[in-house]
Amino acid sequence: KIQTSEILRTIAEETGVAGKNVGKIDIMDSFTFVEVPSDIVEKVISAMNNAVIKGRKVTVQMAKPRIKTSEKMSKRRRQ
Repeated sequence: KIQTSEILRTIAEETGVAGKNVGKIDIMDSFTFVEVPSDIVEKVISAMNNAVIKGRKVTVQMAKPRIKTSEKMSKRRRQ
C-alpha cells in the first residue's frame, strides 16, 4: 500500500514544491486526493503525470467538484 509520505516525497522530488505547500492527502482504494494551492496546480499535474510511486505509474487530473445530493436528485428528475 502506498503511504502519504511516499506521495509527498514524490511530489516534492518531481515538482520542486516544498512538502509544507501540500495540503491534505486522502488515499482511497483506487485513487488519491491531494490538496495543493491553486497557483501550483498545473505545475503539480504536469510534473506528476507519468511519475512512478512504488513501481506504479501515476496519472493525475483535477478533481471534479462534488455534486450535492439535492442537485443529484433534481438532475435525475429532469432526465
